[in-house]
Amino acid sequence: MVQDGYDHILKLVTPDEEQYATFVHAFDLADAKEFDQLVDHLRTHGTKVYVEDERLLEHVVVGGIGAIEAIDFLVEAGASKRDVMVYAAARGHVELLQVLYERGWHIVDGLDWCRLLFHATKSCCTATNALKLMRWVLDWVLDDDDKKHHCNGDEEHYFGMVFNNTLQNEYIDAAAFLLDNHTAFGLPDWSPDKEEKIQNAANVGSTKSLDFLCQRWGEEFVTSTVRQALRVDFESYHEDDIKKWLNKRT
Repeated sequence: MVQDGYDHILKLVTPDEEQYATFVHAFDLADAKEFDQLVDHLRTHGTKVYVEDERLLEHVVVGGIGAIEAIDFLVEAGASKRDVMVYAAARGHVELLQVLYERGWHIVDGLDWCRLLFHATKSCCTATNALKLMRWVLDWVLDDDDKKHHCNGDEEHYFGMVFNNTLQNEYIDAAAFLLDNHTAFGLPDWSPDKEEKIQNAANVGSTKSLDFLCQRWGEEFVTSTVRQALRVDFESYHEDDIKKWLNKRT
């Protein structure tokens, strides 16, 4: 069901109680993955408010490839193809993304493979799905002959943000995949700011990522960088955990 925190917003959009109940029921159907019923509901009650609101689309895309009919219905009504791709990436729905890619939905302004990876490595995804999507995106980069659809000119910046996400969320295999395959992604000159990435991982208490970076960049370098981070602007919530980690490492 729609989160309680949105109730006041929804009532502003649909002040009539019956309209409000109808609006909320669409979310209930999406969350229950009753997509055939959802399409019937949208045919009966219209799509305008759902297209303008955008949140229903995200709830629908959570259903993956099984939601394709409902996704198509919303897109035909005006929902954004880009948003569908982004939401699918955020949930690691590779099968759905492949179908959308074959339709050419990736050829839209403001969307490239780096941005998909960014959304795939945020906290709502899982480590396994993030890695799966990275492999799929790499196939896209390698196989698509139309290079202009690969990027928007700021790939190294976004690639660094993606790597940062993997470390902060402790997606270790995904982090290793990025380090090992940046050249295959078309970024042979990319190199992470090591001190920054270590500090960021430490600041959110990502000790598994720090262990991984010790293997990659050397224990002495990583631990000395963490000690330096503790002396400056450090997140106090994780300070004890990081100090315990340092004691085990030294």
